[in-house]
Amino acid sequence: MRNLRNLLLPLAASPLSSLASLLLAAPLLPRPLLVTVLLIASLQTSLQTTSSFFATQACTCQPPSPSAPNSTQPAQASPSQASSHPTTRQPRARFDAIHSHTWIDTPPTPGLNDYHLLSSPSRAASTLRSLGWQIDLQLTPWSRESLTDVDLIVLNLVSADLPPFLVSEIEAIEAFLRDGGGMIVITDHTNCYFHHHVLGALFAKLDISLANETACERVPMKLASGNGWIRIESFSDHPIVQGIRTLGIQTGGITDARFGIAWTSPQGWGDLGRVPKYGEGQDVGFFGDFQQQPHERVGPLPVLSAKSINKGRIVLIADQNAVGNMFIGYADNRLMWIQAAYWASSQKRPQADEIQSGFAPDPDRTLIWCFEPISQHKSYWGSTDADRNYHAFGLLSKHADPRATDQAIPDAAWMIVPDPSIFDDPAYLKTIGGFLADPKHQMLVLQPNPPTTPNTHPSSLDWLQYFEIDQNDQVVAVKEIRTWKTKSGSKIHVLPKSDWENRAIATPYKIRSDEEETRDLQRMEFLWEHGMSRIGSLDAQFNIPKD
Repeated sequence: MRNLRNLLLPLAASPLSSLASLLLAAPLLPRPLLVTVLLIASLQTSLQTTSSFFATQACTCQPPSPSAPNSTQPAQASPSQASSHPTTRQPRARFDAIHSHTWIDTPPTPGLNDYHLLSSPSRAASTLRSLGWQIDLQLTPWSRESLTDVDLIVLNLVSADLPPFLVSEIEAIEAFLRDGGGMIVITDHTNCYFHHHVLGALFAKLDISLANETACERVPMKLASGNGWIRIESFSDHPIVQGIRTLGIQTGGITDARFGIAWTSPQGWGDLGRVPKYGEGQDVGFFGDFQQQPHERVGPLPVLSAKSINKGRIVLIADQNAVGNMFIGYADNRLMWIQAAYWASSQKRPQADEIQSGFAPDPDRTLIWCFEPISQHKSYWGSTDADRNYHAFGLLSKHADPRATDQAIPDAAWMIVPDPSIFDDPAYLKTIGGFLADPKHQMLVLQPNPPTTPNTHPSSLDWLQYFEIDQNDQVVAVKEIRTWKTKSGSKIHVLPKSDWENRAIATPYKIRSDEEETRDLQRMEFLWEHGMSRIGSLDAQFNIPKD
């Protein structure tokens, strides 16, 4: 029954794209359950849904010079490109679910380990909902009729195991764009899932090129030891990247350089993918070797592009994970997504105070600030290295709403500091001190070799001198955890760093053994006891019995 959880949720979230998988797994399911779920899927797929969008017209975007500041001007369309689409009604975004496996109502959940569901744009969709957008799915081929009430089409990493674009769909999307509609196309590295073949005819019509490459980097622009998880800090002068310092990319691709607005460093390169005859001999990632070869392109190379076509606009994002459930909360990825949606749809960009609605925590979840020293080019929560914390970030994503940044998040209930060395930076220390000034806040510090004696004096940890500890309040010792109270009333908890490292926690995409699941719950137990909201597990939602 352990694998059953990963069969049911995709169907409930997007019945059309998961129906075939469920039928193949039918022998595993109790007959009454199978009949019920198939009936639900049949009803859902018959619902009328709609969608479409894209755009073309050469933009003269160039890689920024090293000294060129990022744009701070609000997004404004030129008079010749003013869209006829925006109205006084709520903007509507429609996500394609016929050419791509897309789930928009499936956030990370305890017990959910399917990579594609955990990488889906559910949190991207909920971000737009919190800003007042209407969000729905397109379950049938695109048509002009289905696009009449749509402002933005989202194509989320199309896949060759699903239907190709019909000629009528391409014509409808092009007309939609030329009339002022918008489209975001999420691609990825190389030709994974044969997405180039699915997009080829559409992109030829829209004069957009595809690249069979993975964007790779060198230190200090890497998030981890490997060359494919990278940070992006070079931006053109464009409204989509206004106010953005850093984007996190997890093995992403390269977009059309003619319209590029976010770039690798000059030391980056495009690692060529390998697709054997018939796609045999490899998985469908079609990776290269992640080592720079003499014949491969060097940076700066674009990972984000923006193109106008008549009145419409298109945005290309070359990494599904950058706006997926697990990583949209990293660095400035969420802000990029918000500004891309508004620019592409020609909607007026919200004011700074209004745009904060898009950063609201997931419903019924605790907002956790995972402190990431981004300005120091250090990565903990965004790294898969053994002594870092991406697996913990994934675990927290299933139980809460974590955000990894070094910018203040006043609304967070918790902050987790991955290493005490972060306190050595005066600017960081000031930011953290401001957070602890609120008596409702709690800080969890992952400490190498933490004290083990029950009555540990604050002086035993050098960094505690930076905070005003209430000397009249006794240290609380629970197993390996030590807790101090500050004079403002906030709390500082010290936990063993080794217990939160990647080597100690299974990857978010691994089906847990009973022992691994128990350890995961033990990590969460302390947070629950101190106020973190509990999220129902996948087993509980579907009443799946334990093995």
